[in-house]
Amino acid sequence: MKKGVVVELQDDFVILLTPDGQFLRTKVGTANYELGEEIPFLTTMDDREEAITRSGRRVSFFNFQKMKLGVISALAIILIFFTVAPVFKEDKVYAYMTVDINPSFEIAVNEHLKAISLKPINKDGEKIVDEISNWKKKPVKDVIHIIISKSKEKGYVYSGKEIFLTTVYKEEDKEKKSELEKGVKQIQSSFEKSNVVVNIAETDVNTREKALEQGISTGKYLKIQSANKQKEEIKKAKEDHQEIKREVENKAEVEIKVPEKNIEQQNNNEVKDSLQKETKTKLQEVQKSLKENNRNEEREEQRQQELKKQRQKELEEQNKLREKQLKEQNKKKEEEEKEREKQREKLEKQKEKESKEQEKQKEKESKEQEKQKEKESKEREKQKEKESKEREKQREKFEKQQEKYREKQEKEREKQEKERSKQKDHDDDDDD
Repeated sequence: MKKGVVVELQDDFVILLTPDGQFLRTKVGTANYELGEEIPFLTTMDDREEAITRSGRRVSFFNFQKMKLGVISALAIILIFFTVAPVFKEDKVYAYMTVDINPSFEIAVNEHLKAISLKPINKDGEKIVDEISNWKKKPVKDVIHIIISKSKEKGYVYSGKEIFLTTVYKEEDKEKKSELEKGVKQIQSSFEKSNVVVNIAETDVNTREKALEQGISTGKYLKIQSANKQKEEIKKAKEDHQEIKREVENKAEVEIKVPEKNIEQQNNNEVKDSLQKETKTKLQEVQKSLKENNRNEEREEQRQQELKKQRQKELEEQNKLREKQLKEQNKKKEEEEKEREKQREKLEKQKEKESKEQEKQKEKESKEQEKQKEKESKEREKQKEKESKEREKQREKFEKQQEKYREKQEKEREKQEKERSKQKDHDDDDDD
């Protein structure tokens, strides 16, 4: 008998991959197999079974491709299994915890004792859950702390308030159970300082299912069952009391009717007295038990009334505190509004001042510009006068130069004239 992984499925046979690398074909019979499943098979081959090995007979290209595809499929299935399995394991519920305040909640816990789901069981619980975030995959004790703290903010938890924590284990693990119980006890002790009573209980899955059928939390279901049981015990004690009372009365009547005649009858009377005393003792015990139960009920009722008064007082104090806070907030808002008004007025004044300064600055700049223009105008006039004088000087100078030049020319002409005259006289002399 050998084993192999299913890599291809056909109508009447499967192809297996063996640990030594062989591809073997064998009949399936009536069994149903899946790709990637490891199954045992017989190594004996007949005419309808043949071995397909890497070193043996060749297979067709088509069959080889089919086998290759089957191997890939099997490996993919195995890979998916090992990838997804831790996620499934992470989301697997190890235990359920219910938190009963007035809002009620149920927390599903995984094997790492971390919250994987948080469900409100009533409308008050829905309001709290809507305001809680980032609880997923946190330690369950931290989530319970968050729930109680948020409920305290909303006024559901106060001094003397009773909180009920119930745990339902789906799987039994002593180490994890001990760790979870330790965390719950830490929660219990941490709230004792605030005078908040945290009661702890443990039950089974069947009780949780019964509670779900009634639409209530497991903890509330246990409290109802406990109250019903206590009522039945009180009822039974009262019935026993009535029964014993009737027996005593019947015995007393018998003793009155039967006269004492002899010693034997006297002995019987002594036995009857003993029984009567014993019955009376039992009756007293039952009466004492009933009185104790009545006292317990009175004490519980008194405690509830005290808690109610305490709650009323705390609500009044909270209302006063809220009114005070509201007044302080309104006062603060008024002060802030006044401060903002002052700031606005200050800004407006600042803007007005800046505006005036800007106007003054503009006027100053305008005057300076006018002065600058006048100055420039005067300078231009001076420059023009200077240029005019300069031009006049240049004209006079030019005219003088022209005059000198003309005089010079005149002299030159005179000189030339004289020379021509001399030359003419000279020429005349020569002619003579």
